[in-house]
Amino acid sequence: MKKRFFPFILLVLLFISNGCSVKKNKFLNRNYHWVTARYNKCYNAQVLFDKTMESYQNQIKEDYGSTLPIRKLGSEEEAKTLHTPFETVIKKTSEVVQRHSMVIRGEERNNWMDETFLLLGKAYFYRQEYENAAQIFNHGKKYKNLSEYVSLKIWAAETQVMLGNYGIAERQLQEIVETDDLKKKHKIHILETRAELFYRDDQIKKAITALEKTIKYLPNSGDHIGRNFYILGQYALENDQLEEATTFLFEAEKRGKDPILVFNSVLAQTKSFNPETHSASELFASIKKLENNSVYKTLMDQVYYAKGVLHEKIENYDLALENYQNSLDTNFDNGIQLARTHLAKGDLEFQLKNYNQAQEHYDAVMNIIDEKFKNYEQIEQKWKSLSDLAKHYQTIDLNDSLLIVSAWNEDQQYLWAKNRALRELNAQKEKEAEKLATLEKIKSKINLENGKKNINWYFDDKTLIENGKKLFSNVWGIRKLEDNWRRKNKGTINPDEETEITEQEENDLSTTTEENALMQKDSLTEEEAIAIGDLMAKIPNSTKRKFKLQDEIVEAHFALGMIYKEYLKDIPESVNQFRIIVDKYPNSKHKPASYYHLVRLHEADHKMEFANKYRLKVAQEYPESIYHNLLEGKMVKEQEDPALTLYKKAYKNLKKEKFVTVFSLYDEFSKQFEDHKLHPKFKLAVAEAHAGNGSKDFYINSLKDLVKTYPETTEGNVAKKRLNLFLKNKQKNDQKKSIYNESTDDVFFALFLCETSNAQALQSFLSDFSSRAYQQKNIVVSAIIFKDGKSLVSAKVFSGPKDAKKFIELMELDQDYASVQGFIAQPMTMAAKNYPIFYKRKNIQEYLDFEKQYFNN
Repeated sequence: MKKRFFPFILLVLLFISNGCSVKKNKFLNRNYHWVTARYNKCYNAQVLFDKTMESYQNQIKEDYGSTLPIRKLGSEEEAKTLHTPFETVIKKTSEVVQRHSMVIRGEERNNWMDETFLLLGKAYFYRQEYENAAQIFNHGKKYKNLSEYVSLKIWAAETQVMLGNYGIAERQLQEIVETDDLKKKHKIHILETRAELFYRDDQIKKAITALEKTIKYLPNSGDHIGRNFYILGQYALENDQLEEATTFLFEAEKRGKDPILVFNSVLAQTKSFNPETHSASELFASIKKLENNSVYKTLMDQVYYAKGVLHEKIENYDLALENYQNSLDTNFDNGIQLARTHLAKGDLEFQLKNYNQAQEHYDAVMNIIDEKFKNYEQIEQKWKSLSDLAKHYQTIDLNDSLLIVSAWNEDQQYLWAKNRALRELNAQKEKEAEKLATLEKIKSKINLENGKKNINWYFDDKTLIENGKKLFSNVWGIRKLEDNWRRKNKGTINPDEETEITEQEENDLSTTTEENALMQKDSLTEEEAIAIGDLMAKIPNSTKRKFKLQDEIVEAHFALGMIYKEYLKDIPESVNQFRIIVDKYPNSKHKPASYYHLVRLHEADHKMEFANKYRLKVAQEYPESIYHNLLEGKMVKEQEDPALTLYKKAYKNLKKEKFVTVFSLYDEFSKQFEDHKLHPKFKLAVAEAHAGNGSKDFYINSLKDLVKTYPETTEGNVAKKRLNLFLKNKQKNDQKKSIYNESTDDVFFALFLCETSNAQALQSFLSDFSSRAYQQKNIVVSAIIFKDGKSLVSAKVFSGPKDAKKFIELMELDQDYASVQGFIAQPMTMAAKNYPIFYKRKNIQEYLDFEKQYFNN
């Protein structure tokens, strides 16, 4: 019986062996490779891709307050979670291409290759590895006989959009429209790609036109059409098309199925609401439904924010402020929304001329946002103006008080200083208490989440760690991991400075005899005694000191007048500040300039009676001044300040390398002009003269003195940068002396220091992780004894420090990482050429300093 079937079995095996060839364009060959490609690895890869993408897109947290991208991609950080599962997709589809592609006479004969190229390219695309995706899509679109040829071309164009090559993408899309037979799915894809392209290229009207055309091709309801309508609403808002935005957002609310999209569509309508054409009652009713829906109970901060926006638009300012505050109070872990609410409340307080309150909110905003935040520069400028306002008002308040109490007896002065110091300390403690209360909320949230997840240790859970970071930044702002992290404005600490404390400094740091007496007098704490003593020391005891305080008051009023005039456009307050100068301080040097600004301000406010009054005063009191000439429209040649003349001479001599003359001119300048505004410029010139004279120590000390004496000036900042550059170069030279090579053109290790007893477990984990996440690479994992009971476990073959660093980041996202997290004492990235040097020297801190200098960024 067996012998009877032997020829048949042999024949089948012969057919199969012949079918395995990818070089023969025969029916058997084509169908063998088509079936094998489709139903073997490619099918499994597609299932894994679809399952992973569904889970991933459900977990993405998009910022609906910013304009959404057409395609739901997630952030770079979120995309890292796709690396390991899509590595399997890439491996399977790559093997299909390698083993089953049948390119014969320039044509692909395996009809499943186009789907394979699409899947492979999309795996790279969603991992946001666009260069790799572009290569795959461009390769696949070469084969015009494949059914997905057009899709591959459109994906190739979309990848060029993501790479920022808008001209290339537009030409490719235009070519597709002109030459290819397009199905409905192709038209949608092309229009959406064009919309993304036009938006990124700041052509919003074209983006609206392109995206609006997709509506007729999409189902009448569902997430796709809902998302497109929502993005259309955002585009229209950015283009100040309020009516169109309202229409689009209403359609998104009505047709969308995703509850978060519907929620945000309602809230976004408050931004497009026009009180002149619509009633707010319907929109308030829609928001009320959201407020009463338990699905959105964790999003109440956004509901209150939207109500605040709507109340502000209909000029119910008290209710707007109340809702903004409710939004701040209910916000828990949404840093972006926190910044937006602080900004909205700060802007409204600013509009209502409550500048102190506005400044507090702008302070909070600047602690949360960075340069990537929309309109960062304008926000920063307004914050600086408000901060300057507060600083000048504080100067006026304190100096006025000091001048008043200077006439009192010592007991009265002490009582004033005590009351003021304790009041300020209590206010500071209240702010600290508010921050601590928020941190307690963080702690309770963490404990609650721990209980839900049954986690024994907080740091075992990545989500909790990230939430903790966000909540921390909401309270403290963005802080580097360093000493004195609570201090927002830390002075520059020079590591080269001597750290030895002199006897005098030690005495200054300890409590003085007077402070001890104060502590005993009223049972004060050391902190309270020091604060009181500082205030007592500021009370002027001479005519010269009183005049100096008075001059500071006038300077502050003049600065306030200019801020209100130039930056805040607040004419009444600006007028008030300049009038204080001319009425209360008639001998001030700023009196003629104040008259001049009062003329211009009253002219701008169309109050010509007052403008002419001050114009006459300028003519009568300062007929030869620059301000009279400016008001009369005369060309003026300003008489040069003698201090400026000295500075110019010094600068010319600096250019001519006559350094000793520069020093002499500065000595003359210092004797004649004690508090002149040119001091920082002159000091910088002196520092440069020391540098030119080859006096490195004098140069460094001059820069330090400039930073210390004039930290807020342009010259102080220049000196700070030069000091930092000097230190950076010094560190760079030190690193070069340490014989490590900073070149990135080498094979790199991801290197982990651990206890020798844990080395085998860590090595096993790294091998398993590498096989999952880096299936296309041969990552060599090994371990070696280091010193003091520790071992080095390494993963090798990366093309540079960036790749090695990414390996570490992906490893920390792996589901099994928690099992070895406690083993790792120190992760590092290291070039192969530096490995033997490091192993020989065994100086960990030395290498970490080197790595920080060259590879961490």
